[in-house]
Amino acid sequence: MSHVSRRNVAGITVPLFALASVMIFAGPAGASAHQRGRPGKWVGTWAASPQQPRPAGLGSPGNPDLRGFTGQTLRQIVHTSVGGTDLRIHVSNAYGTQTLVLGNATVGVQKTDAELTAAPVPVTFHGRHGARVPAGSEAVSDPIPLRVAPLTNLSVSIALPEATGPATNHSFSDQVNYVSGPGDFSSATGGEAFAQSFGHWFFLSGVDVRTTARDARSVVTFGDDATDGFLSSPNANTRWPDALARRLQQTGRATGVLNAGVNGNRILSDSPCFGAAGLTRLRDDALRQTGVDAVIVQEGMNDFGFAALPATPCGLPSRSVTASDIIGAYRRLISAAHARGVRVIGGTLTPIGGSGFSSADTEQIRATVNAWIRTGHRFDAVADFDKAVRDPADPQRILAVYDAGDHLHLNDAGFEIMAGAVRLGDLH
Repeated sequence: MSHVSRRNVAGITVPLFALASVMIFAGPAGASAHQRGRPGKWVGTWAASPQQPRPAGLGSPGNPDLRGFTGQTLRQIVHTSVGGTDLRIHVSNAYGTQTLVLGNATVGVQKTDAELTAAPVPVTFHGRHGARVPAGSEAVSDPIPLRVAPLTNLSVSIALPEATGPATNHSFSDQVNYVSGPGDFSSATGGEAFAQSFGHWFFLSGVDVRTTARDARSVVTFGDDATDGFLSSPNANTRWPDALARRLQQTGRATGVLNAGVNGNRILSDSPCFGAAGLTRLRDDALRQTGVDAVIVQEGMNDFGFAALPATPCGLPSRSVTASDIIGAYRRLISAAHARGVRVIGGTLTPIGGSGFSSADTEQIRATVNAWIRTGHRFDAVADFDKAVRDPADPQRILAVYDAGDHLHLNDAGFEIMAGAVRLGDLH
């Protein structure tokens, strides 16, 4: 799997090999002047890690990963973590095979389903409605004059007037999103035009807010299905990063929580279904996020857990992984983060007893990795998720009240406990 290296040029993120194409975004200087004239700093309030479309036959039925969209409007729901005076959106074509043409775009506040509370606010890119995003690139909008409250569902609508080709997406949203039939419905307040729904986020990869809080910053939660919120309640924002965001808001801290979890992700190996390896995607998905100050890492269980299961196309390449392999990956991750001045909190791996991942070998790997996280003194701090959710009478198992039912994943109550295991003072 290839992973495009990107850099920021005049508010538009482009591949290193495509700098010349940034000129297609040139427009009035009003956006830049607007940014200079407004007080405050930008921090991330929401994020989703971009993934490539799944190969034919491996995708979820009804999700248009490979065919993309033509002449339709997406309306996608995102949940803010921190508020601000205005916002901007990130649109990713990281895994596209052609230029992504954006038509009109808007942002509003969700009322229910695809309906908004009021008429949405238009989005521009360098002063223009719409943009062209080359394959492998990202576009960042101008500041959008919409005051954003924390812990609010925003609705981002993007018209796609031309065929997109295979769609860069985040494969597990745990949030119902919407697509219209033919036409531009980006300015519609009602949701009648958005008759189809899906469980992905397409193209939308981030939302930033501008805040006047002097201590504003973002923390990235980096990991696999646990961080992505697998088996949390749909449309309820009960993933553990959501619960962490609520804790931070209760303290009055202007800290955004950006979820860089990918369902099924591994730290060492790419997957055709579960994204680029954690080490590969770390820079773009975590270290380059707006205002990032700290990263909480909990990843590695799928690396050795998949090896305990029968091989599947999504699990390829299948390889034996040792505790030393996982620890070596942590060392590289920590070094990369520290080189950019970012703190790293290590999250221990939660129990797997009774699950398909469990064997004498995998239990030993998990125990060894957790011991290193706790006592290796390489992480800046530790979030002991394992201790928080394990059964005291059988520490290799998740406590039943936190078990989603497969003895591997957590339920909403378990995610709440995970968030409580993060010491807020360790984030700064």
